Amino acid sequence: MRARAALRAEIGRTLRFAVVGASVTATYAAGYAGLRWLGTAPWAASALAFAMAIAWQYRAQTAWTFRAPSRAPGRARRFGVTVAAGLVVASAITGWIGPATGLSEAGAVAGVILWVPVQNYLIFRFWVYRDAVRAPADRVTR
Repeated sequence: MRARAALRAEIGRTLRFAVVGASVTATYAAGYAGLRWLGTAPWAASALAFAMAIAWQYRAQTAWTFRAPSRAPGRARRFGVTVAAGLVVASAITGWIGPATGLSEAGAVAGVILWVPVQNYLIFRFWVYRDAVRAPADRVTR
């Protein structure tokens, strides 16, 4: 029974993570489009939309995906490091690994789309929100 509860908790957390990820993508796209419509330069629109999306991601992953208290020592810093690591890995895949291995640009982007969310989930799960992921039986209350 405990293993089933643990599996159910992990599946629920993973699905919530995916939903938040899709909403982060939508937040970025809408923010970028809106800022461009207002006449903002592309680089500035991208940076501002990215900041909006990351702020939303932090709130949603904290409150909904991992159901963690909103304030915990070091969590925001760990979250920022994780996001920065994702950016570094995405840039490495598209700018160096893809070209070095003969991947097309689309193939490299597909690699980023497949790799970075898994990387982020694992880092969030085992580092950023480690204090919030309690024993599975404690997490499943429904």
